Amino acid sequence: MGRKGINKILLIIIPVIIMLFIMTYSVGASGLAAPHWDGENANPLGLFIDETRIINFELQNLGSDEDVTFRFEIVNGTEVAQLVDADNMYLVKANDRRKVPVRITAPSGAKAGDTYKVKVEATSVETQKSGQFKFGAAMGASFDVVLTARAPQITAQKEEEKAPSSSINWIIYLIIAIIVIAIIIYFVRKKKK
Repeated sequence: MGRKGINKILLIIIPVIIMLFIMTYSVGASGLAAPHWDGENANPLGLFIDETRIINFELQNLGSDEDVTFRFEIVNGTEVAQLVDADNMYLVKANDRRKVPVRITAPSGAKAGDTYKVKVEATSVETQKSGQFKFGAAMGASFDVVLTARAPQITAQKEEEKAPSSSINWIIYLIIAIIVIAIIIYFVRKKKK
């Protein structure tokens, strides 16, 4: 390959590298961060049967100089998950984040050990100016809600019943400690004689 062949290759490679370099600065990153997830290293949400909890998802519009509107939907698991806000459209300013609160409640008739799969999706709904073509992005997250029963609480009467036995235990430990100390003192005195 001669000098002319190398020059042709460089004339192709250099503009491609420059274009890739410029394009990396114009790429924005939209995202959806979830407090719970499934799959490998899953992080399910544990929920008591009689509990209601608000968890927050986070919409992100980072590395962009334009605002993005997201449509947030609960695709699966609506029997346990509901949006807190009445409107499911969320405007996220450029280089900013926004929380989306979701209420998680065990359905009536649920029992300990029941598991519900919740799946959410956030789709960017970008407004386009005339003559422009924009790509919308859809992101999703899913996780399990695992219901558990509350541990039974000890009543005051049960605590009173336990109190005498615990004080008897302390007396037994004190007597054993005194006997051990007496034996040690006996052998130390016998060894000195």
